Amino acid sequence: MPRADKMKKWTYSELVHVLKFINSNFDIWYECHKKAYIMAAEDANLERDFTSISTKIHSLMKEVEISIETDRQPTSNILRDSEKVYKLVKEICSKTKERKEMEKIREKRSNCNSGGDAISDKKTKPVIMTEDEEEEEKDDDDDEEEEEEDDDDDETSSTSQMGDFPMPIDIDGIKSLCGGKIQEIEKKRKEEIEKISRIESEMIEAGKTIINKYEELRQI
Repeated sequence: MPRADKMKKWTYSELVHVLKFINSNFDIWYECHKKAYIMAAEDANLERDFTSISTKIHSLMKEVEISIETDRQPTSNILRDSEKVYKLVKEICSKTKERKEMEKIREKRSNCNSGGDAISDKKTKPVIMTEDEEEEEKDDDDDEEEEEEDDDDDETSSTSQMGDFPMPIDIDGIKSLCGGKIQEIEKKRKEEIEKISRIESEMIEAGKTIINKYEELRQI
């Protein structure tokens, strides 16, 4: 048998209170949904468990995300009828998206920094040099040029030894390939979300029909 708190219909005041609590304590909610939902229930003295609150909030968030992506009205009555509830849910979605984008940027920076900064082998030339320093600098440059020529010869020799082996894919090719895969995954994700949303709406309508039939049978 389903739990009573899961079957109990959500009231407008309950939803608004929980949504306001999440927005006011977004950091806690983002780090641990369960902790935030339990705190919200205690704060509003709600007779609902973590699963009941989690299911409702995530269902509303999913509908708002689809509504924004498809530029259509949400299927949920409370989101259509209450502008306040819609705005509160949309605010949570926006904060979540912004936080995830910030984490991606920090991760990219961290990856770049872990690679280290490029250090030039050449010494910085002073603005003013004596004749002796200029002569030494010239000798150093000549030595470096000879070393570079030797390196070029080694590379040419290595290349000739490699024969007709194919060169590895370049960075731009990798980025292009990954970008295409990401777009493909995003497209499939949107399609799956829309499919799940439609199924959810159909199940809700079917549930309402069953409840109505049950009430009619009880009155007979």
